[in-house]
Amino acid sequence: MYGARTAEGLRGDCLAANAAANLELVYDWEIIDDSDHYPFIAAKIPTVMFHTGLHDQYHRPSDDTHLVNYAGIEPVTRLTLDFLTAIADDPRPPRAFRAQCRGESAATKRALEAPAAEMVTAGTRPRWGLGTRADSGEPQAPVVVRVSAGSPMARAGVALGDRVVAIDGAPLVDQQDMLAKLATAGERVEIDVDRKGRRIRLEAIAPAAATPAAP
Repeated sequence: MYGARTAEGLRGDCLAANAAANLELVYDWEIIDDSDHYPFIAAKIPTVMFHTGLHDQYHRPSDDTHLVNYAGIEPVTRLTLDFLTAIADDPRPPRAFRAQCRGESAATKRALEAPAAEMVTAGTRPRWGLGTRADSGEPQAPVVVRVSAGSPMARAGVALGDRVVAIDGAPLVDQQDMLAKLATAGERVEIDVDRKGRRIRLEAIAPAAATPAAP
């Protein structure tokens, strides 16, 4: 997926459109003048380009029909159609172009998603064991950068790099909204994550009461 950073919310649109196709999505943050999508981005038009990857015969005479993944055509077409239909039917005004995308790169992505060190206040253990980092390009989907060993979120299966998109079925506004929802949640909480373009619902169960950390 190229260009998903060109407007806020496009990653979420891709996630929703992928519900039926259930493909693994890879988001590339580079903006390079190497294909048909670039003139639109240069003109400050939000643009997403779907691509199934390069191979040794790409754009060569030897790239013939025997290399076509016929079984893969249907899910890719389904993803593309569902994405376009959702954008066309969206009653909201067109998305504003996000100029910051022009300064982002693979290095920017790695920095955002880099794991964070464990930070525990003396004498306490975090209730849920989850650390996230806010993303200005997708504020509704903070990225998981820490999962404490043995914590409720670890037992639920939350993984580094997941994007949190909902708590108890309620979409997030931003990272602070996520923290508020977790702070007021009961002993069980459902957390929806975007994992490589697939929406996964996990259930975390908190300890009945906070337990002091061992000295």
